[in-house]
Amino acid sequence: MNDKNIDILPEKISKLSPCLILDIREHVEIEKMPLSINNHHIPMKEILDNPSNFNKDDKLIFICAVGMRSKFVAEVFRSQGYDYAYSVLGGVPAINEQYANN
Repeated sequence: MNDKNIDILPEKISKLSPCLILDIREHVEIEKMPLSINNHHIPMKEILDNPSNFNKDDKLIFICAVGMRSKFVAEVFRSQGYDYAYSVLGGVPAINEQYANN
């Protein structure tokens, strides 16, 4: 996989295992549309305020509602030396469609 590409398709997540799947949505968004795969919920502001909570070698997969905020967060992390920060294309709906039956 090309680690230079920040965008990742939902079906490619398993190729990055082991990885941290980070749902950066707000609590109310999660209540409305839960994520159908195991993840850690850390709202976007908390993630951006505490990037040092992660190792620079960690594979970080950010997910939000449609992929805009997660791409922004992945770009911020990449700019700070986290070479394995990714954003899921299509956000939660794409993940849930891909993994709904797993």
